[in-house]
Amino acid sequence: AANANHTQCVECAAGKAAEAGSQPSCTSCADGYYSSSGSDVCTKCDAGKAANANHTQCVECAAGKAAEAGSQPSCTSCADGYYSSSGSDVCTKCDAGKAANANHT
Repeated sequence: AANANHTQCVECAAGKAAEAGSQPSCTSCADGYYSSSGSDVCTKCDAGKAANANHTQCVECAAGKAAEAGSQPSCTSCADGYYSSSGSDVCTKCDAGKAANANHT
């Protein structure tokens, strides 16, 4: 992307990207995606992970939350009757006669 005066090209900061030929400036990565500095594309986080607030890296979902591959751009809390461990891509249903604790862990 060009600097403010359009006198030179500069690398996009981490968490932003500029595709060659299509983006005239660096744009922030969407939820569920991250990039390192100088990237031309944002990369999707793996299942069980979500991008941090700055979109500079993916972090594991905490226990009691999950991020499904391809459907959840962020870690979402498990519903009542479901639980998960850290880094999970799905919440698991409790067995009959059991209930999830308050933290769904």
